[in-house]
Amino acid sequence: MQQTKVHSFPSADQVAQALNAFLAHASAEAIKQHGRFTVAFSGGSLPATVAKYLKDNKSVDFAKWFVFFSDERSYIGDCE
Repeated sequence: MQQTKVHSFPSADQVAQALNAFLAHASAEAIKQHGRFTVAFSGGSLPATVAKYLKDNKSVDFAKWFVFFSDERSYIGDCE
């Protein structure tokens, strides 16, 4: 069973820096293995936090990114 990792940061800026490093690495690995990187973001402040440093990261191949926006409040189930 895979263990869950929880990361805590003292500021939103440090979250943005950590997301930059994590997504740059994850996308490079996915592109290397599959030729693309697919990611979904929920709304709110997350997209701005992610973009803060990532948008200027020259090592990221955004041409191979597939970005989707999701709503974690959605539920698809049996309709009566």
